[in-house]
Amino acid sequence: QDKALADAEFAIKLEPNNPGFLRQKAFLLHEQGKSDDAIIIFKQILGNPKVPEVALLLAGIFHEREDDTSAIPILEESIKNTKKPDDLLSEEKRLLIHAYMRKEQFDSARKLTNELRAANPGSVTDLVIAARVEKRANDLNAHNQLLNDARTYVADDTPLRGLFELADELYASKRYADAWPLYERLIDPRSGSPLVSKLIYSYYEAELYEKALEAARSVPEKEKSRFIYDIEVSILDSMGDLKNAIVTSEKYLTAHPEDLAFKVKWATYLLRDDQLEKLDAFLKGSIDLSQLPDDLKFNATRQLAWLYTQRNMSLRALEIAYVL
Repeated sequence: QDKALADAEFAIKLEPNNPGFLRQKAFLLHEQGKSDDAIIIFKQILGNPKVPEVALLLAGIFHEREDDTSAIPILEESIKNTKKPDDLLSEEKRLLIHAYMRKEQFDSARKLTNELRAANPGSVTDLVIAARVEKRANDLNAHNQLLNDARTYVADDTPLRGLFELADELYASKRYADAWPLYERLIDPRSGSPLVSKLIYSYYEAELYEKALEAARSVPEKEKSRFIYDIEVSILDSMGDLKNAIVTSEKYLTAHPEDLAFKVKWATYLLRDDQLEKLDAFLKGSIDLSQLPDDLKFNATRQLAWLYTQRNMSLRALEIAYVL
């Protein structure tokens, strides 16, 4: 980036008023975290027909800063100029819709979603955006109907962006049975993509346990998150396969011995599988309750107290119960 910025500055010395060179310099400055400097340059060339994308770039910086008071007028003025590529105009409207939503200007947002849908009939992306407007406006019936409409337009040639947008919105709406077929088209569990967790959880919530287990086991160990291990172990437990639940837990704990909450769950499997020697070694060891995160502390501490009780370690159980 430093070399690219130096090249842009050299070009500007040759042609100080070239909007393309100035736009490139501003973009590179923003990429380097120097957004204030980028804003100054973008404002200088805003409205120049040779660089029609500047309004979107400038408004995008303000939107990232959650400064939609600055972003909205830039976009409102820019969309009046229809002598620009249709894709660029659509992207300006999409960003403006998001800015309107944050300001709770739902009527203005709906007006633009209607324009987008009229210009791009069958666009899954624009139907999802319209659905998000309705969810933000707390009209959940309209939100669900628009998602259903979007699903009817999914085809083999649907752009990936639309599929991702729809899958994520269905997932956020806890419509897992509708989300997993889309994620399945988009994600290979072996890739280690961050979205793999959503695919596996969608399988799990849709009660497709064998699919969830197969996908979880396909994720490379170094890419496997606690969340995925948690689902895999829970499925094995529900299938009554305690031995593999223990083995899988121990794989995770080998890499994350500090995860006391996971260790406590592993210990409950040891008890149920009568691996009492290994369990007692854990219970008699040093256990630091401060390692437990706040959101897991109550349940993990309660389970731990129960384990001590089951192994007739009454004094330790009482101490843990007191902490609880």
